[in-house]
Amino acid sequence: MRCYIAVDIGGTQIRAALYPEDGFTPLQQMRIPTVDNNQAPLERMIQLIQQIWPEDGEVKSIAIASPGFINSAEGLVLSAPNIAGFTNLPVARIVAKRFSVPVFLGNDANLAVMGESLFGSGRGHQDILYLTISTGIGGGIISHGRLVEGTHGIAGELG
Repeated sequence: MRCYIAVDIGGTQIRAALYPEDGFTPLQQMRIPTVDNNQAPLERMIQLIQQIWPEDGEVKSIAIASPGFINSAEGLVLSAPNIAGFTNLPVARIVAKRFSVPVFLGNDANLAVMGESLFGSGRGHQDILYLTISTGIGGGIISHGRLVEGTHGIAGELG
């Protein structure tokens, strides 16, 4: 069975879900604390992906949502103030090399507003402002049906 893995990195926990290629309901979900005195957050995320990896399936790609300033085109976390070690970190390249699948990295609030636009309460609306308040504060903006990232990819970063 073909499937996808989605990862959400947060200041307090890292969550991962395994999705079938043709569905929106996860086959499996797992979460672990982001902080562990013996392991860096990136290593914890890789460990979580290993744990959720299907034994009998083919993973087509991995999508990672990270807080902070993200260069999505390069798969690079420029700065995530609430996550130790997530500064100028080529997350997508590291994870792609480890698992040999395409990896897509995006800002968590931008990905959330896109999800709301396509499948949630923003469906059918051309202009949406999404605000996230958890360990940090962030935002995503859709204007005239398009994601607004700004010149440096941080247009919605409010915190």
